[in-house]
Amino acid sequence: MKKYIAILLSVVFFVLIFAGCTADKTIPCSYRHTCGDFEITLKVEDTVYKKSEISEDNCFNFVGEIKYSGTESVTIYHGAPIFAIGLSGVKTKDGADYISASQHDILTSTEIAPGETLTFEWTGEADYEYIGGFDKGTYTVDAFYEFTIGEDGEDISGSFDIPLIIE
Repeated sequence: MKKYIAILLSVVFFVLIFAGCTADKTIPCSYRHTCGDFEITLKVEDTVYKKSEISEDNCFNFVGEIKYSGTESVTIYHGAPIFAIGLSGVKTKDGADYISASQHDILTSTEIAPGETLTFEWTGEADYEYIGGFDKGTYTVDAFYEFTIGEDGEDISGSFDIPLIIE
């Protein structure tokens, strides 16, 4: 009887060990907002990274998309970039708060056709270089968009706040 209990406990132990090896990986996912004829998506490859695997040339992969599904081309007015993605919760070398996502107030315009998708990628490489690497911790990826349809049209804006963990 003791032999069977020992075997059962060994099996349970190994199952838990192997389950723990795969449980910490996140699954690629996307976050989505819909407003009228526009679908705004933030695609996330992963939200948990190992510090030892991050370098200036290999950081993160976040992609923002604005897809237009209307029937006629429209002009949208916006700051630059229209979809800003960056990192907050980081300190610079001198201890100051660092926020990398910004949108300029200078107004510009983009014509967008039916079925067209505007794509914006953020890898964090410039941030890595500027602050000299990332420490272990929990940060926030801030992604926001803001634009107006036509000169006097509807304002569309929103944001995504995604936790990012560096182990």
